[in-house]
Amino acid sequence: MSPNKASACLQVFGKRAKDLSADERLRFARVKRQASHYRRYAVNTGRVREQQRAKKLAVIKAIGLEPKCQTCGYARYIGALEFHHLDPASKDHGILDRGFDAAVIEARKCVLVCSNCHREAHDAAGLRGTGRPREYDPLLVPYLYAIGLSEAEISVILA
Repeated sequence: MSPNKASACLQVFGKRAKDLSADERLRFARVKRQASHYRRYAVNTGRVREQQRAKKLAVIKAIGLEPKCQTCGYARYIGALEFHHLDPASKDHGILDRGFDAAVIEARKCVLVCSNCHREAHDAAGLRGTGRPREYDPLLVPYLYAIGLSEAEISVILA
C-alpha cells in the first residue's frame, strides 16, 4: 500500500485502509474516483481556457483591433473581452469554436467589448429580443469611431 493511500484513508475515515469495513471501502473507492475526476477536470479546464484566450487574442489581432474594450477601454484581462454582434440577424453562434478563418470572418461582424459593457448593451431599455435595428445598438457608434470613420460618415450610416 502506498503512503498516499494510507494517509487518504486516515484523512477521510480516521483509520488505515486495512481497517475499513466493506461499506467504508466502497465509499473510499467512490471518493477516490471523484477526487481523480475533479483533479483531471481542473487541469483540463485550465488548459482549455488558456487555448481559448490564445485563440481569441489571435483573432483580435487578425482583424486589426487592439485587445481592449472599444467602449470603455478595459484591457487588463483578455478573458473578460467578448465579441458583440452589431447585427443580430447575421449572428452565427460560437465564434471561437470553429476554425481560425471562420472565427475571423465572424469576428469582423462584431465589436470587442468587456463583459460589463456587453451586458449593458444587451440589457439597455428597448433592446431586448432579436432583429432589432442596427442603429439602436448602443455600441454601434463607438465601434464606428474605433474603426476610424468620421462623424459625417457615421451620420450617413445611421440615417
